[in-house]
Amino acid sequence: MPVSFDKYVTTGAYHWAESSPLNWRYNAPLIARYRSVLRRIPVGASRILDVGCGDGYLTYLIARGHPQARITGIGDEESGIQQANVMTELTRMRNLEFRHVPTGATPFRDAEFPIIVLADVIEHVPQVPAMLRELRRVLAGGGALIVTTPHKQRGSVWDTRHVKEYTARELRNELEAFFNVDMIWGSWPMHYFKMWRRKRAGRIALDLAARTGWNAFDSEIGNPDQSYGQLIAIARNV
Repeated sequence: MPVSFDKYVTTGAYHWAESSPLNWRYNAPLIARYRSVLRRIPVGASRILDVGCGDGYLTYLIARGHPQARITGIGDEESGIQQANVMTELTRMRNLEFRHVPTGATPFRDAEFPIIVLADVIEHVPQVPAMLRELRRVLAGGGALIVTTPHKQRGSVWDTRHVKEYTARELRNELEAFFNVDMIWGSWPMHYFKMWRRKRAGRIALDLAARTGWNAFDSEIGNPDQSYGQLIAIARNV
């Protein structure tokens, strides 16, 4: 069943706040997730689609790193799109746009995007095959779909708003119904994440380290077990 996502209404443009080193809400795991995506976008990409862009902070980072590209962020949560437009207007960037797109078919041509980003979205979607089928339609031949999602942990859930949380095998199976999957990586070592989430002193120390150049959550491994809390996948259209 769909789970209501009201976080932008209740919390505002929280990705912007949590990504600022000057903000007390700074979030080292979130920064690491963004880096996982950004390092996988090739130089020279001409069109990039960010699906489920929320308040637009990741979309903004992509646009800043690829000024030659046209970047489009879409989402079905209208409050998030409104905040994305407000926040990015302040940056005076002109190579990105945001669109409110209700769940269903996207308003794009076949094979329009060589790169599509799906960052921590798939776990919120009740009809994943329909979404992946549509993304395959608008992804160019040989193009890459970059996916991140929380790694399912035994005996707990990451967020009650999630429709489904995935193991690495479950994510691969879901994607391979429509794409060729290059690799599933893991990031966020769970011993660091538990320290960050459960202990105030641990969070302060890990966030401070990330602010000054070393982020414990940047560590990645191929074919991860559950000792890693975030999954990253590259899926290709053939």
